[in-house]
Amino acid sequence: EIFIPPGYPIRPPLCFVRPIEGMALKENHRNVGPDGMVYMPFLNQWGPHTSTLREMIVVMGLIFGEDPPVFKKPLTAHVPYVSQPHITSHTPYVTAQPPNYDEIQAREIENEKREREEAEALARVLAESERAAELEDEIRTTSEIRDTLSKKLVISLKNFNGEVRGKISSSLKEHATLDGRKKIISEEIKNLKDKVEIFNTQIRHVDDQTEKITDFIEKQELKGETPVDNLAIPGDLSSKQMLQLSAKNAAIGDCLYYIDKALMNGHIELVVHLKEVRKLAKKQFFARAHLVKIAKMQV
Repeated sequence: EIFIPPGYPIRPPLCFVRPIEGMALKENHRNVGPDGMVYMPFLNQWGPHTSTLREMIVVMGLIFGEDPPVFKKPLTAHVPYVSQPHITSHTPYVTAQPPNYDEIQAREIENEKREREEAEALARVLAESERAAELEDEIRTTSEIRDTLSKKLVISLKNFNGEVRGKISSSLKEHATLDGRKKIISEEIKNLKDKVEIFNTQIRHVDDQTEKITDFIEKQELKGETPVDNLAIPGDLSSKQMLQLSAKNAAIGDCLYYIDKALMNGHIELVVHLKEVRKLAKKQFFARAHLVKIAKMQV
């Protein structure tokens, strides 16, 4: 049954499941209450511009197709009701007068009232049982969530503690490394300062020697050009021989260069070139050998 409230379509329609004869409502149904009222997310999320009765009926059909809200009552033996005559304690009921319908109606009303009260009491008990079950489920769920969160928190704290300990240990190692490097850098700075002093002393010495050389050059320029032979004066006989042999070796090297160049330019023939090269190479060999011998004698 579908009832349209006064505020429709702002308010959602009211839906009830009314079982036919031989059928009964299923207890503790997820979408149907004890009174047959339908509860489902589509009605809770009803929108005046987004929801229609057709969509509601389709959704209701899908839900009840998976989980029907009614079931067929079991068959029981039917005993027909036979009215018993009213018998008094004194004489049997033999009157032909009709029964008192007012008393019968009052008795039926009383029975209906008692049945309704029993049904309401049963409904209240069922509702309280459902609330108690829901509360127990909530308590159990809350306890499980609390235990899960506690375990996760303990694991997170352990991981965080391990990370912090690792970072602290790494920081201490880095601090010790930095202290060692600080000492090394301090020693290097001290060494550099000492080297700077040494360099400054050497620079002053070089400046003094440069000044002396400059004075010497100026004096030599005032004296005039010095002969080439007087530029290098040997101090002993061996040095004199080595100077002469070195000059001879260099002169022979120049001669060989120009002889090769003359051959390339076609100024001399190959036979003449080979003959002169053999002579000069022989002289250069003896000059170099003599130089090596004098050098070994000085050592």
